[in-house]
Amino acid sequence: MTALSQKLRQLTQLQSVLFERSYNPTSQHTGARFLRARLRGPSMLRYYPQAVPKRDLRALAWEMNWVDVAEEARLDDLAALKRRGKGAPRKIPSDRKKARAALKAAAAAEEAKKGGGAARK
Repeated sequence: MTALSQKLRQLTQLQSVLFERSYNPTSQHTGARFLRARLRGPSMLRYYPQAVPKRDLRALAWEMNWVDVAEEARLDDLAALKRRGKGAPRKIPSDRKKARAALKAAAAAEEAKKGGGAARK
């Protein structure tokens, strides 16, 4: 019986060479079928259209005088909110920001000098 099993093993080894398959006498999972499978990426790239950047679409729309309805509605809503006083707050100019940051830093240094390390209530 061992001669028969040895001949079967030789036969499977010869088959693997002839049919370009990996010889796997222990029948372990190797993932060979996934590696042999055709790659899906190229066909998927052909299926889906090429992506066009938004900035190119906006430039094209600007040249052709198209109107973005959603953007127009958003701008109208913002204008209505601003008229009612519910809009975004004004931005502080950078020099005022710097002055405010300097005042905060000075106040924090003064607080630390006085020993104001206690937690706020």
